[in-house]
Amino acid sequence: MRKKRVILTAIIGVFIVLSLVQVVLSNSLSTTGIVLSRLESEVSLYQRQNSILREAVLSDTSLTKIASKAASLGFSKDSSQIVVSGSVPIAAKP
Repeated sequence: MRKKRVILTAIIGVFIVLSLVQVVLSNSLSTTGIVLSRLESEVSLYQRQNSILREAVLSDTSLTKIASKAASLGFSKDSSQIVVSGSVPIAAKP
């Protein structure tokens, strides 16, 4: 009879320990899920900001934007062309 009681106590003890382990792991997983959800929302926010900034860079570096900015600063397009004809040496030997 004593042997059965020891086995029953051991089984109940193992059951209690395993139940506590399951509670701890469930709690850990639920908080991990919350952190993961927060991180995913941050990634989504940064992806949207990155997309907006990429569009702004493409807009600011377009040739029409640069040409209009140059015109507003007083730069003008030089339409004269310089043509060098013949074979004139750039530097002469001494």
